Amino acid sequence: MDADYGRVSYTQFEFLYAREKKKKTWLLFPGDACTRDTPLERLDLPNDPGHSDPAGYQAQRRALQLTYRDKRRNDGHLYYDATSDADLEIKVEGKIKSSAPSPSALSFSPSSAAAFGGSATASIGR
Repeated sequence: MDADYGRVSYTQFEFLYAREKKKKTWLLFPGDACTRDTPLERLDLPNDPGHSDPAGYQAQRRALQLTYRDKRRNDGHLYYDATSDADLEIKVEGKIKSSAPSPSALSFSPSSAAAFGGSATASIGR
């Protein structure tokens, strides 16, 4: 657990750290119809196949993710909800065109947006 940010995923830590350093960031919350690297029913399961309570572990991690998403939606930070891969791509492309220093400064794909429990952080930096 991080002393400054509490119990957060690596992706969540990256966002919180970038925000603390005043980096330009926005959040993308892919909907259920967005492509994922892992099917929804397999997300957030323990890595250990012998875990004593995989469903409980999954429920706990999903609750943490939902709490994090709710905090970000209500703290005034810029975020976007995407209902499909096409919608996600349009939102990403729009942000890149409007604020990126160069096209190579940000790499993103719809499946990577949903890879971390259903949210992703985009950060622009040199």
